[in-house]
Amino acid sequence: MIDILLPFSKSEINRLFILAFQAKRPFVISNFSFCDDTKVIYDFYNQLQVDLKLVDNDLIVDASNVKFTDTNLVNVYQAGTAFRFLISLCSTLPYHFRFIGHEALSKRPISSLTETLSQLGIIYCFENPNQSLPLTFRGKHIINSQLEFDKAILSSQFISSILLLAPSLPLNFNLKFRNTIISDSYVNLTLRMLEKLGILWVYNRDNQTFTLQNNTFTSYQYFVSADWTNASYFIALSALLRVPIRLPNLTILSYQPDVGQLSLWIELGVQFCFDNEIDLVVNPSNFEMREWDWDFSSIPDLFQTFAVLTAYHKGIYRFVGLQSLQYKETHRLMAVKNELQKIGIEVSFDEYKGECIIRNDVNRYPENVVFKTYNDHRMAMAFSLLKPLITHIEFDNQDVVNKSFPNFWCEYSRLLA
Repeated sequence: MIDILLPFSKSEINRLFILAFQAKRPFVISNFSFCDDTKVIYDFYNQLQVDLKLVDNDLIVDASNVKFTDTNLVNVYQAGTAFRFLISLCSTLPYHFRFIGHEALSKRPISSLTETLSQLGIIYCFENPNQSLPLTFRGKHIINSQLEFDKAILSSQFISSILLLAPSLPLNFNLKFRNTIISDSYVNLTLRMLEKLGILWVYNRDNQTFTLQNNTFTSYQYFVSADWTNASYFIALSALLRVPIRLPNLTILSYQPDVGQLSLWIELGVQFCFDNEIDLVVNPSNFEMREWDWDFSSIPDLFQTFAVLTAYHKGIYRFVGLQSLQYKETHRLMAVKNELQKIGIEVSFDEYKGECIIRNDVNRYPENVVFKTYNDHRMAMAFSLLKPLITHIEFDNQDVVNKSFPNFWCEYSRLLA
């Protein structure tokens, strides 16, 4: 059996970074992983002289004595999550900030969040007419008792970025919204992580309002699970190659939404058990592909994994709940369509309904294909699953995996070998 070493969850780590800054005393992120996305916040904190100590796999964050300058530069590169989380955090600090980053972020929505935060009396100055970077503003201490999203919420990260401000908000603070939340499973991840640390938001479904009932920490340490999204590529390879694997530190008790993939794999015959309660063992001996009609609304980041898997079995596959995919690192529905068409698979989608239909009736695949990644780490990792099917596959930028999984190709090669 092969052990595959996954990175720890960047979704959890980035949330913990925001909370650790507000703790004003040493906060321990146990099981810390470096990747491009987590390094953005790490580097910004280092610039502010936040005390950061890495001891084995634990990162100890102490922001009790930070140093701000007249204008604090925040380079978010291509990290959309860090961009959204740091805008909200910096908005609570009475200093000038200037955000810069990669032009790709200009295609990811932010105006709904900044317009909501402007209710604090902050003026956000975008230097480009499409409200993209660079961005400058001066933050303020929060004295408001309420914020409300008036516009459509195009990303769950908008809500999470404000919920994570709980230690800096007054008790009974209300966060209201009028529209449906996209990917509410990731809002739930935020709420459950906060609750584990002692911070409690209560949701009133009737008036669509979160109310803050406790804003103080009862714990200053959090144990991060391995990343369930990145696990999907190796569960898929295990199934396709019929090779059992073990994924250490991948607990079923994780709050990450993508733990929900287990039920899909079980429908396809993959079996699971746990060693020491925290190491997932994958037994693919009964794996069998079939057509499906599945809802991905709570696990949208797994769409690419399962979309590529359709190459292994002729049939018609329906995916729903994909409304958020047009706002990711790239338009993921369009990107998947473009790249699967290169091997003859037909893809159609309705981005507003969040529906995608994939039809595979291909009799023979090409021997050589170069796939585009669109600067999206999940395009590279998902399309790598075609290696057992296509003799030679290449990517225009295979280093894009550094965004979330710097050692991906190393672990990938070990399993293929």
